[in-house]
Amino acid sequence: MNLPISFYGLERFYQEHKEIILNLTDRAYAKGYFLDSDEVKQFEQELAQYIGRKYAIAVSSCTDALFFSLKALGIKKGDEVIVPAFSFIASLSPILHCEAIPVFVDIHPNNLSLFVEEIEQKITSKTRAIVVVQLFGSVNQFDSLEAISKKHHIPIIEDAAQALGAAYQQRKAGTLGELSCFSFDPSKIVQAFGTGGAILTDDEWLYQQIKRMHYHGKEKNNFVEAGYNSRISSSQAALLRWQMAQIDKIIEKRTQIAHLYQEKLSEVSSITLPQYPLSVVSNYHKFAIFAERRNELKKYLTEKGIQTNIHYDRLLFEYELIKDKPYKAENIKHAHLIKQKELTLPLYPQLTNEEIHYICQTIKSFYV
Repeated sequence: MNLPISFYGLERFYQEHKEIILNLTDRAYAKGYFLDSDEVKQFEQELAQYIGRKYAIAVSSCTDALFFSLKALGIKKGDEVIVPAFSFIASLSPILHCEAIPVFVDIHPNNLSLFVEEIEQKITSKTRAIVVVQLFGSVNQFDSLEAISKKHHIPIIEDAAQALGAAYQQRKAGTLGELSCFSFDPSKIVQAFGTGGAILTDDEWLYQQIKRMHYHGKEKNNFVEAGYNSRISSSQAALLRWQMAQIDKIIEKRTQIAHLYQEKLSEVSSITLPQYPLSVVSNYHKFAIFAERRNELKKYLTEKGIQTNIHYDRLLFEYELIKDKPYKAENIKHAHLIKQKELTLPLYPQLTNEEIHYICQTIKSFYV
């Protein structure tokens, strides 16, 4: 066993698939079309088919995907957008770019899903959208969220950056709400060698809005508005298509590793593991534990050659970028507790059983 055990394992992914990756890159480059190629179009079509949506648009990142989704829905200065308090900064920054007011909602401590019961309490006459974050590879309960959306006529934007392949009652992540956003950056289970994202929808009007917006406001042979430049390359699309073709195997391997972690760590009294409903199928994008003396444990694991991460040590409204901006963050309780205990362990298909046993045994030895 080689130490340290890296957190992302990206170098292992490349070494295992080096020949295939280089061949894919060569094939894409040899065609001489690096952007807006058939490779990109085929990726969009295959992604939409896999998720079960009519339309998909590849963009540079999930951050762009969220921003374009908000813009397409007409979110503007002074509008309120509901968003969970516990998430990555990219769930917040697109709202701020629209000069809208984020309204933060708490999360469930057992599975990190959005605290649906609080959403209606925070809806006002200014609420224009609900951003639902599918966190750590799990998903929220679609039916209750859709009921709220329908009752109050407020559209849902699904931040499914971490949830590709996850599902709720056999409905895949990416089918919730008017617009769904995915990420393909190197930390995701299907990864570009760089950044990448996509927006999916069943609404043709929204699709045309975003398609125009993501490339300089171009419509046919004319530029009709001041748009943006947010695309992926042909080589990235080729790499993503190859991984999408085997996504079920990728998730199966990640699930096996997660179950082994659960088996080995369930007996450690100082650790709590997330509990997902039977209706939820996770892709195990991240394996999070909630640990007593979290910071000390992280330091101990580092000393033993095990890389870990904290997701996230600040709530979204605790960052400096928002201190002078209007926002609402009332009754946020569970998220404060989670941020103090959350620790993420390595999880990727190239991780060996020997390494998993070593990680679990090291954690146990810390608490002896």
